[in-house]
Amino acid sequence: DLGLDDHGGTTGTATVLPEGDSVPVEGTLELSSDLDLFSFLARAGHTYALRCDTLIFDPCRDARIFAPWDEIREQPSPVGVARDAWLQVRVEARGQRGAYALTLLDLGADQGTGAQDAVPLSGDVSLTGYLSHPVDEDFFRLDAVAGHVYRLEAEGAASVEAFLLATPDASLTRNDTAKVHHFLVDADAAVLLRVSGPRAQYRLDVRDVGRDDHAGTPSD
Repeated sequence: DLGLDDHGGTTGTATVLPEGDSVPVEGTLELSSDLDLFSFLARAGHTYALRCDTLIFDPCRDARIFAPWDEIREQPSPVGVARDAWLQVRVEARGQRGAYALTLLDLGADQGTGAQDAVPLSGDVSLTGYLSHPVDEDFFRLDAVAGHVYRLEAEGAASVEAFLLATPDASLTRNDTAKVHHFLVDADAAVLLRVSGPRAQYRLDVRDVGRDDHAGTPSD
């Protein structure tokens, strides 16, 4: 007699996890057909991922985050929600028994949802972000100096586009089809950077290359 099942296998009997940046998820699959479910409250704009701490155990590596209304696989992308929602961590035996240890990671809040809360950037920047749901877009604000050339690159599957904050319909990089974008402004201006793409991690690099070496107007 191995005792009571440590974690339920239905939505009603799932073990509720506390909120936190790094939450342990541990248990034992007693039967080869066992299913352990954990539920947690995902906060709007936050991104979540699972880390397997028992790498030699397949059910640990195959564990995933699950939404009751629409299954979302943790690999290859972190999972995010646009509104507060209850999600589940699902660990299935699939023919194997044994103990497992996972960590549920809260990767933090969204990187700005528009011009009103765009994340300010200062100087040369290299940062990592996550597009956490299919329509997610991250926004950053850069105070560009007149006559300086700026270099933008979004590594991964994401793309980045630059706009003047005062005229957001006018793109500074839309006609630049290269993976690495360059732009300059004629006068000091606030520039809005928009990162978009599939649900995945990305890295954004922003560099001030320096002053344009030759002016583009007769007066300059």
